[in-house]
Amino acid sequence: MGLLDELKTPPTKVYVCAVRRLADALDKGDAATLLAAVDNPEWPMKTLSTTLRQKGMSLGQSPIRHHRLKTCSCYA
Repeated sequence: MGLLDELKTPPTKVYVCAVRRLADALDKGDAATLLAAVDNPEWPMKTLSTTLRQKGMSLGQSPIRHHRLKTCSCYA
């Protein structure tokens, strides 16, 4: 094994989904409510983001979209 063999493959960085990070910071009931709202297509992403911001929580439309489409790190 060569001295620089570990440089052949870049390390895998695991990014935490912003939706999951926020849900993990909430109590169980609030986390379930948040995840249900994020997964509910009847909640427009912008409206949900604005409502959360009014409650003092920062969650943009993009993380909501990625989580809703299952393209975030939660589903990787």
